[in-house]
Amino acid sequence: MEFSKRQFGLLVIGLMALTLLASVSASANWLTRILKHTDDGVPHGTAKRLTAIDEAGAHLKTLPATRRARAVAAELTDEGHWRLRNAEGETFTAATPEELSRGLRVLMPLTEEAAKQLILLTNDTLFKDRAKLKELPADAELNALLDSRVYGLHRRVVNGVDLYSLDVGNGVRVPIRSRSEVHEMLWQLARPVDLAAIRVLALEPGATGLLKRARPVDPTPGRVAVEAVDPDRLPHMLSAVARGTIVISGRMKGPVLHFRPSSGPERTLMLDELRRAAAESDVNLVVIESASARQPGTRNWFWQRVDLTRLDGPRTKPALPDLIGQLTGGVAVETDAIATGELRTSFQLVGVGRGSGGGWTAPVSETWRDLAPEVTGTIVASGLRLDLTSRDRQRELDARFVPGIPSLIQIGYLVLLVIGFAGLGVARDWWQRVWPLEARADYARRTGYWAARCVRGTIFLFMFMPLVGPVSAPLAFVRGVWRTLITIGTILAYPFTRRRAA
Repeated sequence: MEFSKRQFGLLVIGLMALTLLASVSASANWLTRILKHTDDGVPHGTAKRLTAIDEAGAHLKTLPATRRARAVAAELTDEGHWRLRNAEGETFTAATPEELSRGLRVLMPLTEEAAKQLILLTNDTLFKDRAKLKELPADAELNALLDSRVYGLHRRVVNGVDLYSLDVGNGVRVPIRSRSEVHEMLWQLARPVDLAAIRVLALEPGATGLLKRARPVDPTPGRVAVEAVDPDRLPHMLSAVARGTIVISGRMKGPVLHFRPSSGPERTLMLDELRRAAAESDVNLVVIESASARQPGTRNWFWQRVDLTRLDGPRTKPALPDLIGQLTGGVAVETDAIATGELRTSFQLVGVGRGSGGGWTAPVSETWRDLAPEVTGTIVASGLRLDLTSRDRQRELDARFVPGIPSLIQIGYLVLLVIGFAGLGVARDWWQRVWPLEARADYARRTGYWAARCVRGTIFLFMFMPLVGPVSAPLAFVRGVWRTLITIGTILAYPFTRRRAA
């Protein structure tokens, strides 16, 4: 049965649609699994994966001798028992608090009575039954091993309830709540901060300046340039700084930011619309809370420049706790997650000494916070709120080769392109029927003829060939195998054929 060109074209288009749906679905499945586990901290090169207690025990061997002698790894089993292990590999299982105390004395006999016991908890122990952590010695030094990294574990009592938090450095702590929240917070705090992508904004109603992709250069070396923007137009300008970070400051009262421009009374800005616009453009939003609503870059009554000088870190890409430590002056603060989702993560910093009722307790008096912008020209931070791109969303953005196109589509297309090359010969025969080769006589000029051929070849190479790849590649393989079998049969039958001809 002979097919017309139109019938053959419709058949090919139908096959392309079916194979494309199947290929993209398959690509999404394996790619999602890969992206989900790319951040796993467990090494994959070992032939046998270590258990949680063995991994903690292996870490104890890396400690100095003085600390190793008083250290033990602890794991809470599913039955509610404690499994202990020291650096030498000796183990002990305790079912009661008395057995736990005896096991600690057996596995780490201290040479000095004043030395504190060092207990390294495994990852799962923190999230199983935090009430069981009360059985650990109150004066012991607690550490936790998460994703092959050791964090200090702080324990404090608030209203008769034991609260635990991880120390990530520079006085920043992450409270132990849910597993997903802790891992999200640790990832956010471990992210290197690109200071070149930070844009410090001064809210000035009526400002005509627009945000540009390139940050302006401040004439003073070592300072971040301050850009004056109209707060009413700001949500519409965030697309120009996509995947960047903007920093604004003011006095917070609930979801409202109070700010004082260079002239005139205080104004207010609702942050909900700004947060939505930041999420659409994948912009990180940082709000520095201050007792003063004065904006950076303005002039105070001493005619000094009010500036966020503490934003400049000692390294090119410091971690977030480094910058937080500069803003807090080393005072212990705790992350308080407002919302963690697939696309965004919002949290604020809360002073450990003040609970969840306000910002951190900075090493300055309230009077100094009010006078500092007027006397020294420096905005003193009393709180920090961050609305950032989530870990899953950031991994999706980093996996993209071309901005604006989802990574699953891009990688699925590359897979289809590679498969299409395997069936190049078959696809070329089909393409010849769908779009016959141009004739030189149909074009008055040579340039027009070659331009048409380039368009035809481009569409074939980047559109038709990848789409029909899942069908053309297997067919090309079958044809190749068949030709190989025919060639082998011809070679084997050659002596008999020659004898029969003779």
